[in-house]
Amino acid sequence: MQIRRLPMAFKLWVMIMGVVTVCIGTTYLLVQQQGRMSMNDPLISLVQVERAQIGAKVSPGRLAAGDGIDLSINEGAFVTFYGLDKSVIATSATLAGKALRLPAGALDNIRIHGHSTVTWQPTSALRFATYTEYVPNFGYISAAQSLKQVEIRASRNVWLCTAAIVAAAIIAAVGLTL
Repeated sequence: MQIRRLPMAFKLWVMIMGVVTVCIGTTYLLVQQQGRMSMNDPLISLVQVERAQIGAKVSPGRLAAGDGIDLSINEGAFVTFYGLDKSVIATSATLAGKALRLPAGALDNIRIHGHSTVTWQPTSALRFATYTEYVPNFGYISAAQSLKQVEIRASRNVWLCTAAIVAAAIIAAVGLTL
């Protein structure tokens, strides 16, 4: 059985589409990461404000006071204060009436490194951008924000990138047949 050689136009099309796919894929990753990482900036600011309040001897209970956020229906940012023993001292948000708790291992890592910025998924339906700092002689301050809207935009971008690749494939195929 003889293997036929592929036509030069097909080889060129594959090469063009490879370059287009890499370029569009890289653009998608950069935009997606920029969207995700930009979620950290307000959380860092929020923790710094809360840390200054603790330095001013304001109790965490007063800082987290208010009606609180029900995370099952609200995507707002929230703050949780943990003691040195990793127990929740105060929080401005609950899920099913209970405070969410970062894993103890995450808090151990934060104590070693001073702070951490991670994506946290406490349940299959909830994902949060979080920034947490260790505060010596106090414990930890963690701020979090739902990633739902960022992930909706990222999902739309996947479809837009796919459409761009398909359009480029058609244009390249037509162009190479002329």
